[in-house]
Amino acid sequence: MEYQIKVVLVFALLSFFGIFIYFSINESGSEAFRSKTEERPSELFGPSVELHNPFIITRLRNELMHLPSENGYQLSQSDHLYDPSMGQSKAILKALDYKTRGFFIECGALDGETRSNTLYMERSLNWSGILIEGDPKNFELLKKKNRRAYSFPVCLSPFPYPEILLFEQQFNIGKITDTAKSNTVQVECYPLSYILLAVNQTSIDYFSLDVEGNELKVLKNVPWDNVDIKTLSVEFVHDKEGKVAIREYMESVGYDLIDEISRDDMLANDFIFLKR
Repeated sequence: MEYQIKVVLVFALLSFFGIFIYFSINESGSEAFRSKTEERPSELFGPSVELHNPFIITRLRNELMHLPSENGYQLSQSDHLYDPSMGQSKAILKALDYKTRGFFIECGALDGETRSNTLYMERSLNWSGILIEGDPKNFELLKKKNRRAYSFPVCLSPFPYPEILLFEQQFNIGKITDTAKSNTVQVECYPLSYILLAVNQTSIDYFSLDVEGNELKVLKNVPWDNVDIKTLSVEFVHDKEGKVAIREYMESVGYDLIDEISRDDMLANDFIFLKR
């Protein structure tokens, strides 16, 4: 009997140390991972990063990507015919002959509802897609809307590589900035191709781009030969290189300017492009 008690005690001690070691290893692994991200190592961010590094794609897919919601919408408007866009979605749908079951990307997705260019397509025409929003506060609001789309709390990079950049939080006019302020946060930014690889999607019916000033830089990092983007709406009013530069660049990669959506209240200043 005494021998059995000793065996049980030894087994219990071994189990305790095994559990302790397991959690120590996992915690140290978590700390190492956090340290990697915080220190901006060359293998994750910066000019020296390997193009389409598999680890980065896997991390986007498993750590940053939020799956389409299976819960009911939580929107301010219950009417499924409600279109909160400022005219962009109507112009795009006209160009696409009111296509159903399309696929979109909306970068600058805000809270997922306010002036959304893709919400009507998703709710009324059974589209799916990707929502990209770099402002952490806005992204928390977006998640609560229960959109039927993949969503990423990141920015599209103005560089051909992933980078951590400062983001100025100002709800609908938030943007990447070079100046640290009380309302700036660090945000991970990825070229569009990395996001598309994470969701395994290369055919896009509509790309809505509104990033308050870096539109042309983002567009120049799109792998046009490897993706099929049929239409785009591109905000031009804040871009540092000007609207003419955006139009000329898009024409050079095979797109025609078919419309311009502008409003006196400045809630829309977008080019509408259609692939030739």
